[in-house]
Amino acid sequence: MKTGESSYIFKNTLIVLIFSASVLFSAAGGVSADDIPGWVKNTIVQKESAQVDNPPGYIEKCIYQNRNVFYISSGCCDQYSYLYDENQIKVCAPDGGMDGQGDGKCLDYYNEKKDCKMLWKDGRTWPPMVQ
Repeated sequence: MKTGESSYIFKNTLIVLIFSASVLFSAAGGVSADDIPGWVKNTIVQKESAQVDNPPGYIEKCIYQNRNVFYISSGCCDQYSYLYDENQIKVCAPDGGMDGQGDGKCLDYYNEKKDCKMLWKDGRTWPPMVQ
């Protein structure tokens, strides 16, 4: 096996293990893996493959305006955190931006959201550990 091939296998195995841990975490939160859309699973894998956000990120599933929505936290400060529907259509940005109030399209989100379940929370610490 060539060096590049073993690196590729290791990276893919690591991604599968990380995703499996995420699915187990979400199942512990009362959400089955079948209830998590594929695009959310892909987002989790992407976030776990990237540098840890500050503060560490999370993804939450809630009911808002009588539909399932997915809140994806941003890294920090002036960045918007976005709310998406099940089809990955952006609903709004409930927070973030220069004033921290989001894009103004769902100012009632925090008062109106219900039945929220944590799907994923980045367990890594900030700043990233240097090895």
